[in-house]
Amino acid sequence: MKEALSLSPLASEDVPFLTGTGYEAMPEKAKQKMLSDSQAKQYADGNYYEVFTLRDGTDVIGFVSLYSKESGFVSIGLDIREQYRRRGYGTRSAEPIAELLAEKGFSAIRNTVRTDNKASVLLHEKLGFTLTDQYTTDKGRNVYVFEKAIPENKQFIGEA
Repeated sequence: MKEALSLSPLASEDVPFLTGTGYEAMPEKAKQKMLSDSQAKQYADGNYYEVFTLRDGTDVIGFVSLYSKESGFVSIGLDIREQYRRRGYGTRSAEPIAELLAEKGFSAIRNTVRTDNKASVLLHEKLGFTLTDQYTTDKGRNVYVFEKAIPENKQFIGEA
């Protein structure tokens, strides 16, 4: 049986592990701002924001960002480090993320996903998210909006 994944608040010693993620290209100053915003649990716009490090044992697998601008709803950004992709970590991370969200009092997830991000679209479908909207952003990107309630029993995978 595989060991459960764990989440911990982003710490300064985790910042070097942003290599191999979507955060890699960020300037160092922006990474430090992300760390300070996460530690303050508040984004520049005043809304809730926090980043967590995802681990398998002692290995840093990736990062989970939480952003909320609407009471009860949270948006999740899951970024698995390149060398750990396509190994099931996205699916395995669902349970610890659902537990964290329930502890923080969120009732539902609302994620926006680019339509060309096939891995993320498939993960949302596999986890039982409902496609609620589709639109084109101001930057011309086509996106889907996926939603899912956070179940009280924390059994997340496959439930609608």
